[in-house]
Amino acid sequence: MPGARRREAARRPAPAPGGASRRARAARGAPVADACRQLNERLAPFRARLPGVAFKEVVSAAYLERVDLSAHGFYATPDITGARRGPPHPG
Repeated sequence: MPGARRREAARRPAPAPGGASRRARAARGAPVADACRQLNERLAPFRARLPGVAFKEVVSAAYLERVDLSAHGFYATPDITGARRGPPHPG
């Protein structure tokens, strides 16, 4: 219709229940924590050698010595579904 106004519904998913979003954040947090641990281990010798120096300088020193500054690995999430094991209806 010419001149008619149309209203379109927002195209975003409905909010997830609180528990689901909390579990999703926890599932993403574990791989990030593992990546931080890996990088901290690689940068530790440079922090010890360059005490009191800014983080940027520590990273630059590691980069110039060809230290791998990216984290690698896989993370398997624990069973976060809450699903029971075994038959669905005992009896």
